[in-house]
Amino acid sequence: MNYPLWLDYGRDNYAGVTWSNIPREDGRRLFIGWMSNWDYANNIPTEHFRSAMTIARELKLTHNGEHLVVNSMPVRELENLRRTTEKFENKIVDTNYIIERLLKENQGAYEVEFVVKPEQSSVFEFKLFNQNNEEVRFIFDLNKKTLEFDRSKSGNVNFSNNFASEIIKSPLVNKKSYKIRLFIDKNLTEIFINDGELVQTNTISLLKHIIHYRLMFKKGKLM
Repeated sequence: MNYPLWLDYGRDNYAGVTWSNIPREDGRRLFIGWMSNWDYANNIPTEHFRSAMTIARELKLTHNGEHLVVNSMPVRELENLRRTTEKFENKIVDTNYIIERLLKENQGAYEVEFVVKPEQSSVFEFKLFNQNNEEVRFIFDLNKKTLEFDRSKSGNVNFSNNFASEIIKSPLVNKKSYKIRLFIDKNLTEIFINDGELVQTNTISLLKHIIHYRLMFKKGKLM
């Protein structure tokens, strides 16, 4: 086991708090954090908004196949906020697969849920990108056992030398499949892997008028 173990391996989940007055019959431990980072919080452009709170999450102690982790998963009440949904067919991806538009008439806040089976691939990735060549990449490297998040081309990243100078990495356990749940809200990303065994919360810097995204996958089986 590598220490320390983090609740969230992203750059933008700070000063999290939990509630202690959950009814006994409920019994959950709920958590919420400030979605920003003092390295650049005062310099973030305000096209959308400056700072937000993370999605409320339920904390549990679970085992990821290698060691114990504090599991962090979006609270079930969020499912009541779903309005428009769209389902895509299973797909075997050899080189790349592009979904042109996730939801019609979407204003930049949405949830994506899917499962990837790497099959024989040791590296696979998916990314969100738009017509202005802005993109964010989620790279699963099974050789290095890392999940990497690259926001260096996500738009205006020059407001701080600390924002996008490095790829954000977290430890990844090798598995036959990865259940991915991704929340986007304009310039905010929250990704949950395998029901919260691994979490990254990261802000991005897309321009204010870019509200539609394309999702691209490389390698593996998409379900």
